[in-house]
Amino acid sequence: MMISFHSKGIQRHAAVFFGNGENASVTCENVESRGLKGMSCDICLKGKMAENGELQTFHVDIPMPGRHMVSNALATATVGKLYGLNAEADQKWHRKLEPVSGRFNMIETDKFMIVDDCYNANPMSMKRPWMFFRMDLEERLHLGDMGELGTD
Repeated sequence: MMISFHSKGIQRHAAVFFGNGENASVTCENVESRGLKGMSCDICLKGKMAENGELQTFHVDIPMPGRHMVSNALATATVGKLYGLNAEADQKWHRKLEPVSGRFNMIETDKFMIVDDCYNANPMSMKRPWMFFRMDLEERLHLGDMGELGTD
């Protein structure tokens, strides 16, 4: 994936690649799922994204589950670095990350883990979270209709 932008107050940057591609300057390793508690990984800054051009690695805990959240973490690390954020600021930001209301919001009680993913759910948006429930959990899925969309 690539980020290329121009904004007031910062100089124009050449395209910066992030992900697992050969040209990526921001990559990750040691990706680990913590189940419904989220993901963790080490973000690696290389080449022009690293201080003095030397490899930099820092750990982030992402409090939302899914491999796709690691891609989001790489994107935010890339933009943050372009705006001058350091690893500590990036780690702090990820720890504070919260889902948008109704989007895979975890509500933990004494007996249950409730996953509120009710915001305009559609078949595709329901498929990905369901993969997380296939772990060793006693599972229940309660789906409602989307009456606000009409009968068609």
